[in-house]
Amino acid sequence: MSIKYEFQGTEALQRQIELLKYYPELFDKWFYPAMKEAAELVKDAIRPNIPVHTGRAQSALGSKVIHSSTLGTHADIGFGKRYGMPSARYAAALDAGAAAHEVAARRTADGYLHFSSRGRFTAIGSIQHPGFAGRGFMAAGLEEAMPGIDSLIDSAAGQVVEELAQP
Repeated sequence: MSIKYEFQGTEALQRQIELLKYYPELFDKWFYPAMKEAAELVKDAIRPNIPVHTGRAQSALGSKVIHSSTLGTHADIGFGKRYGMPSARYAAALDAGAAAHEVAARRTADGYLHFSSRGRFTAIGSIQHPGFAGRGFMAAGLEEAMPGIDSLIDSAAGQVVEELAQP
């Protein structure tokens, strides 16, 4: 699971961003750094809301800015190796929640789940996971960071207009 912030705005702003394809040096100079800073704002807003047991999910939060002619430019924020961070595969379920479901045995010679607790051993074929409600920390972090993101993007757009206006 990841959050992506893509340039959104008025039709006029979208047209200006489209025209920047003809001026990639201006895009790279002003919008790319703004997107990197925006990603950091979002991560800083998400991180305090991530539940902490071992701290692995917090340390696995990463981001990257993707510069693509077909997908546009956006900041991708999420967890794990895709972002050069340690793995925390459970983070998406922690954020979105999980429905009640059965956990069945697999990859064992006898087809059972094996548990050991306090020296006692048991093996069963499956267990019923009760499910849990999502925490929603990703969306909450993005919402909290939106005023800062908008400010960064507006500032970058203003810098581009100012630079294009110079003879």
